[in-house]
Amino acid sequence: MGLVPLFVLAHYSHHVLTALTVPLLPFIRNDFALDYTRSGMVISAFSLAYGFGFGALLLLLGVILMMRMPIAEAYIVSQSPEHLRSTILGIYFFSVIEGGGVLTPVVGYLIDQFGFYISFTICGAKMVIATLTCSLFLIPRARIHHDAV
Repeated sequence: MGLVPLFVLAHYSHHVLTALTVPLLPFIRNDFALDYTRSGMVISAFSLAYGFGFGALLLLLGVILMMRMPIAEAYIVSQSPEHLRSTILGIYFFSVIEGGGVLTPVVGYLIDQFGFYISFTICGAKMVIATLTCSLFLIPRARIHHDAV
């Protein structure tokens, strides 16, 4: 089933939480003896609190996803010859930034032709092959570097 139902539930709960206070506004006003200004502040505070929680989650995801960038850049700089460093970093940045935009139509075509599960299995298999191929070249270099130190 995957994560799709979880995202749908999270999106639906967002609408319920932010839309719940507006119909309840007359009851909130009466029970707490609030004027229109203060009751509007209550709804705004409720929405902001929810927004800050969502913003904190997005910040955490961004930090986790972007931690790899300086680590990968430092590794590339340490492993590439100085006269090729700019070219290698250019290829890396292009593949990181533009790779998703270039490959999105390709994956869309695969999904249209073979279906969702087969397409992502193909993409996953290609990632495994790319990872194994890269590790064949990187592991011997790491051993040579480690032995020299």
